Amino acid sequence: MKNINPLKECTPIEKKVVFSIFTDQRLFSMCAKKVGIEIKPFMELKNARRQTRFSHIWTYKDVLRDNPVVRKDFCIKFLNRIITEFPEYEAMIYNIEMFHKYLKNNNTYAK
Repeated sequence: MKNINPLKECTPIEKKVVFSIFTDQRLFSMCAKKVGIEIKPFMELKNARRQTRFSHIWTYKDVLRDNPVVRKDFCIKFLNRIITEFPEYEAMIYNIEMFHKYLKNNNTYAK
């Protein structure tokens, strides 16, 4: 992190983002490399739009925070995705109280 030099005009919050990006996206891979663990991407960038396995919402977080309708639709979509891809976790999802507002009739996800 000593080599990270955020722009001087960055606000304290922007500097915090720069450092958190380092820890979220680089620190573990740097540690793995140091102990001899091979680092590989999950996919090639050229195939990123064709894949359906991974999601990244980094630039969408402000929209989700500020727009309750969009946030609800997003959460419903991902709850449905979890149930479809990992049905063994369905009961666990129903037991998490914060998800109840995205459920319809307590046993079917709202559409």
